[in-house]
Amino acid sequence: MASQPIVRGTLFRLNRSTSNPVASPAVYNYVCSAITLSFSQKQVLEDATVADCAAPTATPTRAAVIKERMWELTVSGKMDPLGADLMEQDYNADAPYPYQVIRDLAGSAGGATWQGNVWITDLTLAKNDNGIVTFTATMQGDGPLTKTALA
Repeated sequence: MASQPIVRGTLFRLNRSTSNPVASPAVYNYVCSAITLSFSQKQVLEDATVADCAAPTATPTRAAVIKERMWELTVSGKMDPLGADLMEQDYNADAPYPYQVIRDLAGSAGGATWQGNVWITDLTLAKNDNGIVTFTATMQGDGPLTKTALA
């Protein structure tokens, strides 16, 4: 019996561009403090009820078209003051900032990167019972998301 491969969490990471706009060649740095990462891609559909013109008494069916595609990131972890400053800088910027999600495997094993610009829509710093300071950031994709297979 063949087993299904699994991906260790350390191979699924968030990277931040070293420049905006992205330099050529692109250089991304690992966001080391982001130990929790959620990457969501969504499609918004618009539905219509469609009658069968050849059979007017037949029950109509639903048809849908893609209205838009969107994506977002939610990250959290232990606060690194310098990393938090970079994220706060991106939050306060007047333009979206380039980030990258990487599934760090060989391309033949499903390795890929997703790159695009994001707006940081929510940035929260917190502590609990005077413990370690944590952060949570929600990022909304702006424009297209580019997926590239790794070599």
